[in-house]
Amino acid sequence: MENTQRYFYCYDKRLRNQLMKNKQSYICSGLHQQTLNPFWQFPFTEELERVITEYNDKKKS
Repeated sequence: MENTQRYFYCYDKRLRNQLMKNKQSYICSGLHQQTLNPFWQFPFTEELERVITEYNDKKKS
């Protein structure tokens, strides 16, 4: 199945650090309009999806 999502919005600093450690660069950052929580916007790629999956799998174990 093809993923049509263009961007991934990350609100987790640990995940952001893991993504950047794996050479994923965010294209912008900001604050959520209502909660004022910081977020980072990443272009959605297969590599990004792989890193997120690995991160989530490690969190579960």
